[in-house]
This record gives sequence, C-alpha cells and structure tokens, in this order.
Amino acid sequence: MVKRRMKNIARQFKRKSSRISTGGPDTSSRPASGRSSARRIFHAALQQGTLTGNVLDLIMDKVTWAWLERLNALLHKIISIEMALEMIEADEGHWETLLLQQFVLRTADLLHKHGIIPLGHLKTFLRMKDTMRFASINVLENWKILSCLSNQYWRCFTGFCYSRPFIEIVNEGKGKAVATQ
Repeated sequence: MVKRRMKNIARQFKRKSSRISTGGPDTSSRPASGRSSARRIFHAALQQGTLTGNVLDLIMDKVTWAWLERLNALLHKIISIEMALEMIEADEGHWETLLLQQFVLRTADLLHKHGIIPLGHLKTFLRMKDTMRFASINVLENWKILSCLSNQYWRCFTGFCYSRPFIEIVNEGKGKAVATQ
C-alpha cells in the first residue's frame, strides 16, 4: 500500500517536472542526454559547495560555541553545585547525577582531544559559571563516584581518562574554584 502510494507520488512529480518551463522556446523537447533542462539546472544548483578560510572558521566557531553553551546548560540542569558538594561531603546521594555530569565533561574533553574545538574554547568552557567547580569534583573525586557506581555501571568506566590539557586546566582553576566557594 505504501509502496504503491510512493510510486504514484513519484509519477505525479515526474509529470509535473516535465512541464516546468525552463525559459527556452520549446519546453517539451528533451536534450540529447535524455534529461530535461529543468533537471539539469536543478542538479547544477545542488552541486556541493566548498567553504574555506574565514567563512568556514566563523561557522565552525559559532557551531562549536553553541555546542559548548548547550553542554554547559546541561551540566547545570543535572544537579546544582550546592547539591553536588553536599553529596561529596556527606558521601551519599544520587551518584548517577555526577556520572551524567562526567559524561558532559568527557564530551567537552573529547571535542578538544579530536581537534573539533581549540584549547582556548575548552578553557573558556571551564571558566563558565561553576563549570570549573563541577570539573574539579569530577576529576578530583572521581574515585569516589566510580567506587559508588562501579557495580551498576562498570561499562561506563573502562579505559577513559581525561586528557592532559583538561586536567591541567582543572588543576590551574582548582584554587580559584575553591576560593569562590
């Protein structure tokens, strides 16, 4: 039934496209290639373009900043910094929230590791409101988070390490994050 409807729609489209005026004197004639002029023009308009230089850099910069802003918003929606600090201090709570935050931070780290964002973007991301404090919790208290969740989510933890630049940025900002508490 669905295939039949799709074939009918395709036939109607073919009939309508053969009647499209291309501006030539004889619109019903077909070129030697067997394809209508309208289709050749349409196909030419869809040729793949190439962005280079400043335009590409500007677009990539805007796209990656949008990603980082969304990741930062997600980081703060998962759990507040106050609740995260209480969990670490009391050694109890919903550890899955810190695991989710770890995945957000891993994503930012992997974006840098694979060259999608430069180091400057990663530094700025970590300087956003309370993000450095969350990163400090996830880097410095990682053993506590993993020990509480290792029985349930052991597959999440196999072989992942934050990159050296990520850890260095967190260590540099650790003193600043503690000072702002």
